[in-house]
Amino acid sequence: MNTQIGPLYDLPIPDNVRGFFDPLKTRKWVNENAVSSFKKALNKVESNAYRLKVSNIELHEPAKPYTYAEQNKAMMDKKDLTIPLKGKVQLIDKKTGAVVDEKSTTIAHIPWVTERNTVILNGSEYSHCFHGSTFVWTENGMQRIEDIVNKEKNIRVWSYNFNTKEFELKPIVSWMKNKIIQPMSEVTFKANGRLPVAASKFNPTTIWGTKTHNFYSNDGTKTELQNIKEVTLVREKLSYIQKQVVLGSFLGDAHIQKGGIFRETHCAKQLEYLKFKHQILGPFCADTGITECKAKHKSYCFHTKAHSYFWQLREKYYKNCIKTFDQELLDQVDELGLAIFYFDDGTLARQKNGNCISVILCTNWFTKEELELMLCWFNKKWGLTGRIEHKPTEFSHRAINQGRNNMLAFDSTSSRKFLDLIAPYALDIFRYKFGSTRPITGFCTSCNKETDLQTKLCSECYINKAQTDLVWYNKYGSGKRLGGRQAIKLLKAENFKTEPTMALWWDEVQTKYGTKLIDITQSQPITYELFSVPCNVDNSTKKWYSTHRTVYDIEVADNHNYFANGALVSNCSQARLKPGVYSRIKESGEAEAHVNVQAGSGMGGKVIFYPDRALFIYQVGTTQIKLYGLLRDLGVSDSEMEAAWGKEILLKNKKEYSGNEVEKMYTKVFGHREE
Repeated sequence: MNTQIGPLYDLPIPDNVRGFFDPLKTRKWVNENAVSSFKKALNKVESNAYRLKVSNIELHEPAKPYTYAEQNKAMMDKKDLTIPLKGKVQLIDKKTGAVVDEKSTTIAHIPWVTERNTVILNGSEYSHCFHGSTFVWTENGMQRIEDIVNKEKNIRVWSYNFNTKEFELKPIVSWMKNKIIQPMSEVTFKANGRLPVAASKFNPTTIWGTKTHNFYSNDGTKTELQNIKEVTLVREKLSYIQKQVVLGSFLGDAHIQKGGIFRETHCAKQLEYLKFKHQILGPFCADTGITECKAKHKSYCFHTKAHSYFWQLREKYYKNCIKTFDQELLDQVDELGLAIFYFDDGTLARQKNGNCISVILCTNWFTKEELELMLCWFNKKWGLTGRIEHKPTEFSHRAINQGRNNMLAFDSTSSRKFLDLIAPYALDIFRYKFGSTRPITGFCTSCNKETDLQTKLCSECYINKAQTDLVWYNKYGSGKRLGGRQAIKLLKAENFKTEPTMALWWDEVQTKYGTKLIDITQSQPITYELFSVPCNVDNSTKKWYSTHRTVYDIEVADNHNYFANGALVSNCSQARLKPGVYSRIKESGEAEAHVNVQAGSGMGGKVIFYPDRALFIYQVGTTQIKLYGLLRDLGVSDSEMEAAWGKEILLKNKKEYSGNEVEKMYTKVFGHREE
């Protein structure tokens, strides 16, 4: 007989039902489709000689909806909460059309939809779950959700508080293991190196879960798995200082590999500078440390672990393996990033007497259009003016470098301002980039003050003479103009201030030199941040994971969310029993009392009585502890236990006393750690 029929519950619930989360409409939809689906599917079942005819199919719903007490009892007894689907089944002879056999029977048990839009199967409330291979971010690192649920591990997991915008460790208050009817869906995304410090080898890019499991976005809204366009992930956050070092190095000598690995190389003379960068990026650096490179000239390098921030820079700003940048990246760079850029690729040109300087940035790998954008940024952000100079380099023969041999050069005034900005972040080895010696000076011929070499007058005397000359020029229209056109222009400007001599400026820069190095080299704690990446969802039923019917979920106290394979997801909305003690006699004859605690306040357990041994056990998760020893160590006397249990049972439990019950309980509740 051909019994190969398709899934009965693969029809999508209409948007107007699922969208409003109306349990009454969902229940009605499930019931109606159960009747029509079974009728349609079963009437197709046939063999060469016979066929089935099913009629009078109807659901026998309870007179009143199942109460919370009945729902709680179903969960306590590990039972299903369903309603029977009954009908008349006939076996028909295909040749004669005669009815060979018939009977009225229960065809199926249809899950009953609760007021929470869930169903209760095998004592667990089915809601939204994940495949057992999914990793959960816990206080002990990454752990499989299957292990957490099966062992009912008493551990805390990382969750996100949308009110305080903080990451918090919260306890698990319940564990769910369910059987599902619908196949799972697959979510795929790209984001290398999200937690390189906490979990260096953790980098999954796939999540398998039920279609209706809710995923969070950055603003706290939820979207079902089958409808998401992007996933919200967690990553270790680079500090502000670390980002500035990375951005400055990105514009300078650094290289980012395809996997999101940041790599820095410097010559032997700049080994101290390389150690400086390595110290700042320390937590994210690979365990290999600083190593000597195999190159023609002696050099050293280090690289970091893969990180999604580096990976995103690589994905966005590398075109055909060549670095680029845009306005968005430049706007993130401040004085520290500018200093790193200059120490990587900058140099200082100066006259022999030191009175005229020019800061030059060797930007050979950027296009002329990109450098024009950079000049506008320098001018807008810091008031620096410069020009683009074309200067062939030793790399000109490379095809990749054709048309890119351009450098930025700043005028003397802008160069002074440039060096003023970056001086607090300079290391001693870079004093040569600020002018290693004090400029040669002369003396004013009028007042004998120190002046720049070959300058006859100091700034004050220069202006006084220019003012006198300006009066003469305006009166007679000609004559010797001591100050020249530039002096006249400056005198007409408002709030004009004379600049110090080059030597005095050099002295001032030396006082600023390296003053902020201590602040930026101090170690900082690792923090975390949320970020989003696009994703693809595959609802196909033909892949291996679609046949796996056991799924898992947990409930997390307070925030009710956790990180599954690094993505922020909602926990299930399982109905919980009210706090208290619930007693029952199991089918095996064992008496059991379930101790249910307030969510988030501790770990519940069960008191079990084995009649064949007359032994009381307290079970926490999968750990069994002899109740006599636990009560005795907590101060309960033998006479009190005898009054409750009887003398015979007391003696049998006392005989089993081992003396380590409290320690065992403490280890289970407070000291559980992964071996």
